Amino acid sequence: MAAKNKPNGKNSGRGNGGVGKDVSAKQRGGREASLANLKPWGPGESGNPKGRATNPHSLTAALREVMGWKIAGEIPAIYKKMFPESMPADPTVVQLFAMRAVIKALDIKQGDVMMKELWERLDGKVPFPISGAGGEPIPFKLDLSDLPTNDLEQLRKILNKVRQEV
Repeated sequence: MAAKNKPNGKNSGRGNGGVGKDVSAKQRGGREASLANLKPWGPGESGNPKGRATNPHSLTAALREVMGWKIAGEIPAIYKKMFPESMPADPTVVQLFAMRAVIKALDIKQGDVMMKELWERLDGKVPFPISGAGGEPIPFKLDLSDLPTNDLEQLRKILNKVRQEV
């Protein structure tokens, strides 16, 4: 009799990967035949040519749509004052959004965070390499001499288990 995989002794038949089921040789042979029909994708070929379906309730999709809208009504004076010659006649939401970010970055009291954000958006984040003097690796020494014997044994077991998994 097949082993049961549920505490109540019933086999759910879902998501158990065949655990607890008797599989006949005929059924196994059918699987092997179906596997023979599988063909790998060719170079540059995708199994999902249309890509992932878009979520109609996505906030990102909604923001992208709204960002392209034209602004109706009066534009706040600060935008006209800050960008008098380059202010478009009918700016889009994304243009005002960008102008507001620039205005905020120019604020002397609290503009540093926005300035850093804009700078990283434009030029990319500055890499922060971690190395010793002259670019050499930083020397590291782990001293386990004060560790009790039983703790060392537990550490050995853990490291051996990690090595086996890798």
